[in-house]
Amino acid sequence: MNPRIARGPKARILLHSLAALAASCLLAASAAGCAHSKAAEKSEPAEYTEHPVVHWKGFTYRAGQKVRLENRAGTFKPVDTGASEDVVAAPGQVGVILGGETRKATRYFTPKPDEPIQVIRVRWPMQDWQTVSGKTVRLGEFEATVHADYLRPVE
Repeated sequence: MNPRIARGPKARILLHSLAALAASCLLAASAAGCAHSKAAEKSEPAEYTEHPVVHWKGFTYRAGQKVRLENRAGTFKPVDTGASEDVVAAPGQVGVILGGETRKATRYFTPKPDEPIQVIRVRWPMQDWQTVSGKTVRLGEFEATVHADYLRPVE
């Protein structure tokens, strides 16, 4: 609520009530194991045809192939998962490859134009994940990228 529009004690009470309602809704969704995911909002699955096959360090990764996390690969952010906090990309989690992507430039890194594809977009189906605070949450399907070093094909 914009403080310039609503002023006074009644407006503050309303603002705090709305904040409390939003927090309780998130808590209830988390407790029920029904965390919202961005992937659930999409009517059609994303398709990546630019790099459907990725070759990396002796492994071949193909769109539609099942993979698992071999090693801890950092965390997935709430913007990708819909969870209320970061979730740990831990060994054993299983997903399906959508395709390879070029690494994105950041303020401290610029990929070389001829760099091989090494980042893989994976659709993670509904499964249990650990949050960074140690809680177990069941997340709905979501998509996120992982470096190929952390993935292994599942046969």
